[in-house]
Amino acid sequence: MSCSGESVGSLPTVDEPLPELVSELGVRRDSFSRLHSAYAPMYPLWTNGSTKDRSIVLPPGTQVDTREEPWVIPVGTYFFKSFAYQGEPVETRVMRLMPEGEWEYAVYVWNGDDATLANIDRSALVPVEGGALEHGIPSRRDCRTCHESNLGTDIIGFRALQLNQGTLDDLSADGIFSDPVTNEELTASSDLERQVLGYFEGNCTHCHHGEAGPNASFDLRYESARANIVGQATESSGAPVGERIVPGAPEESVLRRALTREEEFAMPPLGVQRRDDDAIADLDAWIRMLDR
Repeated sequence: MSCSGESVGSLPTVDEPLPELVSELGVRRDSFSRLHSAYAPMYPLWTNGSTKDRSIVLPPGTQVDTREEPWVIPVGTYFFKSFAYQGEPVETRVMRLMPEGEWEYAVYVWNGDDATLANIDRSALVPVEGGALEHGIPSRRDCRTCHESNLGTDIIGFRALQLNQGTLDDLSADGIFSDPVTNEELTASSDLERQVLGYFEGNCTHCHHGEAGPNASFDLRYESARANIVGQATESSGAPVGERIVPGAPEESVLRRALTREEEFAMPPLGVQRRDDDAIADLDAWIRMLDR
């Protein structure tokens, strides 16, 4: 990954509406982040196996305050995330930080060489992969449900734990950060456990962080996950009675059953239409390694 180092001074300010075409925001089909500073989380959110391009644009003369976490993002900042299947773009999501700290959410749907601003009062499904799968375009409420549940900041995946040192250095070189940032290492007992805990960080902890909030439920952050799931009974009314993780028995583990998406309590509840078989295989292997 490399950052463009180019600045964008022509994006609409917070007093201006978003344009009808995503190309007017510097997003191009042949280079999703041509005019932006790009980044990629080490533990990405799973969305049906689609590829994603993420980038950030700050208002001229501003920086992200990185003196402590959560980082403070300046008003007027844009975050972009473009989704593609088999090389074909389907949507670009835009978040813009407005005054008083609220975020504006927008979705551009691709058709040919450009994408058009969509009405996201309601969610929608669009065919991808030649009709083999339907990809979910989120509603504004869906966006808020996930992003506003996140702990400390509405931006998911943009933090020291999620960005490797090379990415952090590139963003610093682009002038994005006020102060240098060091990657926070995800500690684990093995590479396999790191894979599992990293999956939780990328896909679960924006809701399951153990703090106050309607979706918090229990803490799946890497420091606490093992203590909170291994041999622990389910408590949420949305899950069946049982243990979250039964050591040595993947098929009896309620959390694993949720990831298979074969039952009503499927997780994550939004944004996934195809389960992540590789992640399930890693979780199964990790569960079998646990002592009964």
